[in-house]
Amino acid sequence: MLNLATDSRFRQIRSVIWQNTRDVASDNTHQHPRRDLTSSSSSHVMITATLKHDMDLERASRGELLRTIEQQKELLDKREQKLRDLIGAYKGVVKEKEALEASVKVLSQGQKSRDQQEVRKGPASDSQGSDRESEEGARPGSDPLNVSKAEDDAGGDFPSQGRLSELQSQVETLSGSLLTLTTQKSKLEASYIADKKSLKQENEELQKKCETLSQKIDSLQKDLASQTQEWRGRVRGQQLEREKEQTDHALMLRELQKLLGQERALREELETKNEELSFSLREQEQVVRDVLSRQDTETAQLRQDLAEARTMLKSERTKSLQPSPQLINLQKEAEELKAQHSILLQEDRARVSESELKARAFGEQCEARIAELESRISELSETVGNYERQRYQDQQNIQRYKDRVSQLEQDNSALCERSRSYGEDEGGNMAEIIERLQRVKLQLKNANTQADHPVNIEELLLDGVCSEHPQVVKYRDELEQVREEFERYRLRAQSVLKNKKEHSPNQEEVLRDHVTELREKIRGLHVQHEDELAHYRQREESLRKSLLNLQDKHKQEALQQTAEHQSQLQELEEEMRRQRDRTVSLLAEKEREIELLRATSTQHIQAVYRSNLEMGGASSERQTSEDEAVTRLLSMPPGGQGETTLLYFAQEQARKDVEISALRKQKREIEITLRDLQVSSSGKQEALYEEIDSLKEEIRKLGRSISREGANLEYLKNVTYKFLICHDPVGKQQMLNAITTILQFSPQEKSSVQSLNKHWWSATS
Repeated sequence: MLNLATDSRFRQIRSVIWQNTRDVASDNTHQHPRRDLTSSSSSHVMITATLKHDMDLERASRGELLRTIEQQKELLDKREQKLRDLIGAYKGVVKEKEALEASVKVLSQGQKSRDQQEVRKGPASDSQGSDRESEEGARPGSDPLNVSKAEDDAGGDFPSQGRLSELQSQVETLSGSLLTLTTQKSKLEASYIADKKSLKQENEELQKKCETLSQKIDSLQKDLASQTQEWRGRVRGQQLEREKEQTDHALMLRELQKLLGQERALREELETKNEELSFSLREQEQVVRDVLSRQDTETAQLRQDLAEARTMLKSERTKSLQPSPQLINLQKEAEELKAQHSILLQEDRARVSESELKARAFGEQCEARIAELESRISELSETVGNYERQRYQDQQNIQRYKDRVSQLEQDNSALCERSRSYGEDEGGNMAEIIERLQRVKLQLKNANTQADHPVNIEELLLDGVCSEHPQVVKYRDELEQVREEFERYRLRAQSVLKNKKEHSPNQEEVLRDHVTELREKIRGLHVQHEDELAHYRQREESLRKSLLNLQDKHKQEALQQTAEHQSQLQELEEEMRRQRDRTVSLLAEKEREIELLRATSTQHIQAVYRSNLEMGGASSERQTSEDEAVTRLLSMPPGGQGETTLLYFAQEQARKDVEISALRKQKREIEITLRDLQVSSSGKQEALYEEIDSLKEEIRKLGRSISREGANLEYLKNVTYKFLICHDPVGKQQMLNAITTILQFSPQEKSSVQSLNKHWWSATS
């Protein structure tokens, strides 16, 4: 009975849980379409926003772009909020899923237990359980789990208590799952209410925006009406301006005659200036020749000094390589000593009785000979020291010659700077520029006369004209602009003459004659202009070639001088190494000779005394004492030998340190001079390029100023006045082109003005 009651209670709980899950699923399905709608609406809004953004980018100013950026930021914020809502809903669904899974597990466990019990009890218990379940389910206040009955029957049936504890745990899990489901459902309801409120607020805001937009549309319609009226007035004003322009163009035809006369005067002035420039170029050529001649003399003198230094070095090398006569004498004396030793040995063998006396005499002679040899070695060391002093003096002389060479190089650089100082004044007037060009031309002539292979300077000046020079292109552009303006004026004059043909036929013929005359004059001026351009191009190319030749010569001289200095340094270092090796080898040979002499003398004396001992000529005690005395005397070092050798080595060490410091100083000085030469050469190149650019710019400025003097001030005044009054961007652009052509702006000035005006018109539009 208890099992049937618990089974019926579990069935009721299962039905309640499934009902809750269906409600939650229905709520989710109700919410998901809204989410789908929001996602679809958001995607539609995103597509429309991107299209709108692309269209606005083509015709939007800076302010509109900023507004679109702000709108996109708002859309991003909204989408982030929606994503947060979706994440929260997903977390709630996960919690519901976990609760449902727990409840399903509990129910499945209960179902398994019931199936086992039903199998045990059989079909009779099943029928009774079903009847009781129906009866107990019909009771409104009955206990679904039969807890009271279970308590009454607790003492009688022991397995029913375990079943009750299991059922209680299942009920707890089911109640926990129900709580989670109810909490999630309450959260969904709260989110639904919040979404509803937000939608209401958005609806109200949209209604307000619609009202404001309708007001803006009304104001824009009013503004459009006012603007149309203004445009009509402007069109009427422009028509009047066009009529005035026709009258002005008629006046311009008269002013062209004046311009032609002024251009003739300008041509004459240009011819005079060309002559002055040619004279200045000759002077500059002369100056360049003078500088080159000075440099040649200085380089020849430097080469002579270097040749003298090299001869001195060679003589010193030959002296050091030749063997000294003292060494030859020492070798002879060594051979004589060997002969004497052999004679003494034979005499000692023949005369054993006189061995003691001869040994003493021989010992005294050996000591005297050793003293003489030591004195000679000291003399040799003194001679070697004298040689070293002489070598040090020679090195000082070489250093003095090197200082002289560096001083001459500094003088050369100073002369180059003086020659360069002729072109350092950038802000000079035309007269100063002409004087500089004349000096350069004179320098070039002098250098050509003194050179080994003279060159025809006039041919260089007139050879190799570049047809694609920027100045030529500029003059061609200006000529094309003048032609276009003349054609426009001609067409306008023809239109004016056609209008006035009926009233004044004679005036038309006069104007035609005048136009033909003007055409002929323009052709003549065009030919003159091309001739002048060709002449200027030739002169410019010749000047450029001369400057490049001078730069190349200067670079070659600098490289040659640096190479010579490096070779001299290497030779001096090699000579010092050789001299040091020679002195060391000489000292080693002398020490070996001394050791050999000592060894031979000691061996001979010991052999003599041993022979005496064998013969028994004297007492053993006397012989031993004398032997010890002789060995002490022979082994004793000569007085002052250690001191002389130490002093000599100290002197050599000091000289070596002085030489090393001098060489390091010389190396640093040479590196500094090399850097200075590099800096000066780079500075000279930069100064020459800057001077060329400044001269070109001054020539262009002079040409523009000369051509501007012939411009009509009245026409320029009218054009500027119309430019200031006009509000039409197209008309302003045309007037701006006219102003730039009249005033002859440079290409850089034209580009800067046009870019500024384009930016300003785009901002105003």
